[in-house]
Order: sequence, then structure tokens, then C-alpha cells
Amino acid sequence: MRYFILLLALLPMVSCSSPEERAEREAQTEIAACTKAGYQPDTPAFDNCRLQVKAQADQRAADRVAAGQQLQPNLPGLGPTGYSIPLR
Repeated sequence: MRYFILLLALLPMVSCSSPEERAEREAQTEIAACTKAGYQPDTPAFDNCRLQVKAQADQRAADRVAAGQQLQPNLPGLGPTGYSIPLR
């Protein structure tokens, strides 16, 4: 649950950062999560934990995108990104 809150807190900053900054922030989140779970850095178990945390974050992102795409046809005037497109 704390991870979820941390990710929600970081979400506004994600759109205003470079891909490198986002990757670094994601890596730090993964490291913090696995360290807190009791895994020791530089071990296969720690690496596996990071992969699982990343996969969960990727799945949540995909779920959010899918949910937005399902709602979009009901929102006239919005483009594929969800931003308003001027109607002619």
C-alpha cells in the first residue's frame, strides 16, 4: 500500500521529466521496495524482486491505459491521448 501511495505522489512529476529521470526514479522505487521487503542488494533474489516490482508497475500502467481507451469513445472531442482536439 505504501508503494501505491509513493507512486501516486510521484505521478505528477513523471510527465515533467526526461526518460532518463523517469528511469532513475523507477529504479530507486524498485530498490526501496525490495530493500524494505528484506532482500539484500546484489543478490539474485533482489534482482528478481526488482523485476517483479517493475512488472507490477507496468501492469498497473497498462490497466490505466486500457481503462482510458474504453472510456474514450464516450468523450467527444478528445484525441487518442485524452487531450482536447479542436473540433471543426
